Amino acid sequence: MLEPMSVAAVAGVLGAVDSGMANEAGKWAWESAGGLVRRIAGREVAAPANPTEVEAVARVVHEGVLGDPRLARAWAEFAVGVRPPGGTVGRPTLPRPYGPSPTGGTR
Repeated sequence: MLEPMSVAAVAGVLGAVDSGMANEAGKWAWESAGGLVRRIAGREVAAPANPTEVEAVARVVHEGVLGDPRLARAWAEFAVGVRPPGGTVGRPTLPRPYGPSPTGGTR
């Protein structure tokens, strides 16, 4: 499991936001991410246009949240709400089988 504040985890969130830009929710997420990155960096940060730039912005966020617990909490709250493209948030689960339960009864 990735540390939520690692550069790789932050880059993953930025990549997921970028992948969702096709709809209004994606545009809103990108605007929110931009505002939060600007707050964390303490300056304007250009939107990344390629993987190298995504990593550079992720490093800025990573360094910023390490020094400020409030910013770390704000980033974590934002990141939890970002859905990976085609994926789910949280731990995936398998469907439960039908039939008798090992503890009795049915499922």
